[in-house]
Amino acid sequence: MNQFSDEQLVREYYGGEKGAFTELFNRYKLPLFNFARRILGNRADAEDALSEVFMAIATQKYTIEAGAKFSTWAYTVTRNACLTSLRKQRHTLSLWRKRDQDQGEEEQWQLPDEGPSVSDQAISKEKIKAIQKALELMPVNLREALVLREYQDLSYKDIAQVLGCSLDNVKVLIFRGREFLSNHLRKSDPELFGKEGSL
Repeated sequence: MNQFSDEQLVREYYGGEKGAFTELFNRYKLPLFNFARRILGNRADAEDALSEVFMAIATQKYTIEAGAKFSTWAYTVTRNACLTSLRKQRHTLSLWRKRDQDQGEEEQWQLPDEGPSVSDQAISKEKIKAIQKALELMPVNLREALVLREYQDLSYKDIAQVLGCSLDNVKVLIFRGREFLSNHLRKSDPELFGKEGSL
């Protein structure tokens, strides 16, 4: 079944093939979870968002005839679950909850790895933590666009569909997100990120 497209798997599942659901789950559990975690800032809420997506699949909410790619639909459902979670968090003292640094969750963030030395690994961990913090401070609309592009590798067109905005608006959001991230990293730790404030 791993040679099937997402849409074919959905058809198979809706037709009664339970293994197709397992294949979809295996394909999307990590990308969707990482997207939700980067938006929400913690594992528990990201897991809740992920469960909503697969519950929507299990209850056949995705309509093949509607024309949207399955991946776009899945990211849209995840995004909506994240926004609902964020709205609930507005009643707390702090919108963004501090991560539990002891769980090593930052290891799942995908930064280039070219066989670094021990000291390089320590620097990479520092960079990862700094990037996480900067993303938490970033406005939600910029963070969504940037994460979908830089970490989930979605096309501009797909991002526009997920966010429900124009292609031009997506380009602006990503540009502003990169600018925010670069400026914040450069100011927060010029030694670590230098003048470029790069990822």
